[in-house]
Amino acid sequence: MKVGDLIRDKTYGDVGLIVDIDDIRAASKDPARAPYCILYEGKLEWHRSDYIDYECEVIARSGR
Repeated sequence: MKVGDLIRDKTYGDVGLIVDIDDIRAASKDPARAPYCILYEGKLEWHRSDYIDYECEVIARSGR
């Protein structure tokens, strides 16, 4: 997944836009870090890689 992708939670159907991705390698060493910044319902929320990678799906890929 990359910045600009529109994603959806597979279980609940919530939709968000990836607006920033921090250093994923550093985050993999520290499970508390949340490298994905998602615009969801008008708010920015940071999420962990395991949630984004396994609980979400891309519904529209960025053209970048």
